[in-house]
Amino acid sequence: MAAVILVLFAAITANADDKPIYVYAAASTKQVIDDLSLQFNRDTGYKIQPVYAGTSVLARQISQGAPADIFVSANLAWMDYLSDAKLINDQKRFNLANNRLVLVQKTTSQPPSELTPDQLSKFLARRSLTSALVDAVPAGMYAKAALQHLNAWEQAKTRLVQTDNVRAALQLVVLGEVELGLVYASDLYDADPARVRLLMTLPSDSHPRIVYPVTSISRSTHPGTSKFLAYLRSDDANATLAKYLFLPVES
Repeated sequence: MAAVILVLFAAITANADDKPIYVYAAASTKQVIDDLSLQFNRDTGYKIQPVYAGTSVLARQISQGAPADIFVSANLAWMDYLSDAKLINDQKRFNLANNRLVLVQKTTSQPPSELTPDQLSKFLARRSLTSALVDAVPAGMYAKAALQHLNAWEQAKTRLVQTDNVRAALQLVVLGEVELGLVYASDLYDADPARVRLLMTLPSDSHPRIVYPVTSISRSTHPGTSKFLAYLRSDDANATLAKYLFLPVES
């Protein structure tokens, strides 16, 4: 009888370990989270199942009961939204990385001989532009703040094509459907230089600091959740983040 109980216990434990850790992560982190997930699986045996979308979509899904274990947000506001709803572990929360906002152009368009922040309003006046949703998705919210700060919002808004997430905005430029895009610097990691070029890094003081907070979801019971959070703070994880053009967290 004791042997049967041990076998059943072992089977239950194995099934629990086979269950993946669900990581709900901002679309802009797809490449790096994919890589980090593979490394973590190799080192620990735990499986990661990433779920990618715009931060606002993920936060709302979590608030509605989605089976997330970990949330990687592209801004502080949506993490605070879940914190206010008592859905995350605030004591385990930390900032994973920073990023930069950049203006990109389809490579088939003629680049300007010179482009400064003061010239941005005039440059955008006759050109199509894309960004993530400016009232919900962090990348779009940063883009709108930067354009307003640089007195270019009025010129840009009538031609602005908004997308569900920043990776979709970049894809519109890559496909040549829109001439310009406001995206993250990290989005250019694997972008084809024959299709898209970097025109300008927006001044850091033109928009709120781009920061990626991460923590576990309160209802998560997966034994690997805390281990993956600890791994994300490791030197190996920081090196991988840098590889994908994310910036180290500012103090």
